[in-house]
Amino acid sequence: MENEEIDLIEVMAKLWHRKRTIMYIALFFLVGGLVLAFFLPRKYTAQCTLGLEMEDRTTRISVEGMSPFQSMPMGDMRNTRIVSPAMYPDIFFSVPFQKELIYSPLYIDERGDTVTFYNYLVSGPERLALVADPSQVEQLTEEAWYSPFPQFQTTERPDRAAQELLNGKAVLLCDNSPVALVVPGAFNSFMESSEDWYNRFEMASFLRVLRYLAMAVATLLPGLYLAVIRFHTQILPANLILSFAQAREGVPFSSVVELVFLELSFELIREAGVRIPGALGNAIGIVGGLIIGQAAVEANLVSPVVVIIVALTALGSLAIPNEEFASAFRLLKYAFLFLGGFLGIFGIVLGLYLTMAHLAGLLSFGVPYLVPFVEKNSEAETGGRILRQPFRKRKFRPLYARNAQKRRLRTRPWSRKG
Repeated sequence: MENEEIDLIEVMAKLWHRKRTIMYIALFFLVGGLVLAFFLPRKYTAQCTLGLEMEDRTTRISVEGMSPFQSMPMGDMRNTRIVSPAMYPDIFFSVPFQKELIYSPLYIDERGDTVTFYNYLVSGPERLALVADPSQVEQLTEEAWYSPFPQFQTTERPDRAAQELLNGKAVLLCDNSPVALVVPGAFNSFMESSEDWYNRFEMASFLRVLRYLAMAVATLLPGLYLAVIRFHTQILPANLILSFAQAREGVPFSSVVELVFLELSFELIREAGVRIPGALGNAIGIVGGLIIGQAAVEANLVSPVVVIIVALTALGSLAIPNEEFASAFRLLKYAFLFLGGFLGIFGIVLGLYLTMAHLAGLLSFGVPYLVPFVEKNSEAETGGRILRQPFRKRKFRPLYARNAQKRRLRTRPWSRKG
């Protein structure tokens, strides 16, 4: 038998031609799974372990001897029965044993009193020493810990923290750290800058619109470029297509490989610039980007168009005010890059649907992540959407403020006498 090689491009092309069939099959199984999940009766599974008493008393140890604290009450488990040492792991990881352990009294010499093991872990000095920065509190308390999007807002500016307090939010501070956590965090709050409240509302609104455009560029531009030049060239003018083809002449790599290579190179330059202190780090970032981009173009490793795409993507990510929020889009950029490079516009739309579904399901302290985009309430209009309203129009605080503190500004009609 002859050894035949598998062409991945050919396999992807065949899958692309049968994309409707694949989508119909996936939709059929999705609907079938939902129907089964809703209409099938619920079944629960319980597990138990049965242990036989040992005949040889020389190898038998009582459960009471396993307790690290002789004064710890063991409840029903603390009896005179003898169990095999092979049962010790199951006993240690059982729920009754852990409940007895966590609520067992302990005498602390430093305090001079008796507290439960749970209270000692929660309020003891060892617990406080573990939290060195509010970012650790954020990672320990956020509900969707697997999400790349932060659910808490961080700031080091006192004026920003005071402004969020006036908006009805809560600010958490931690010892030995200048960073404050602002909860709940919303999507639009990460796109706001502290200077928005100091500028005129026209300029602040223009800058906000520019940031949202920069966010779209930083996330979708590489994927859209690959989708257009690989699958949808008919939407471009003929002169532009010829310009792209001429720029890629002599490049030995595919467009996906050269874009990923240059993106990772710029990420490496950015990380190196952050680690180098002072103005030298900024200089290395600028000079290193220019040198690597120019050298890669002259060596025919990448095309000049890709350098422009990567530069615009980097500028778009730097325009986002919150660095932690911008890092989420820096990661999503690679997902959209591969989706656009292998599935075209269909992959970009699929990625947008999945991202929006994920954002719509996020909660920050019980508040929807996309507030105020997902809920319309005339009494809670704060100007917190994309455009910034004038101060005269910001009469109410957001939805998560207390009912007694909803009204922010009280206006009284002016009357001129005489």
